[in-house]
Amino acid sequence: MHRLQKPEAVLTAAIYQTDTGRELRIGFSLTNLIHSELSRTGDAPLLARAADLRQVFIEQGWIELHTTNTAH
Repeated sequence: MHRLQKPEAVLTAAIYQTDTGRELRIGFSLTNLIHSELSRTGDAPLLARAADLRQVFIEQGWIELHTTNTAH
């Protein structure tokens, strides 16, 4: 996501496997996080939280960027 006023500021979200469980990370880079949340019960709670936060960001004026996922 990005804002029209500052298109170079790209906000990303992803779920990562960590030593302690699955983690939702939202931020501008891996070192500039604005939200991190851990789940030991799988991805479902993290996906629900990501959807909630997505809606909040859209309401704040963020716009979705559509990218092609090339991971296999």
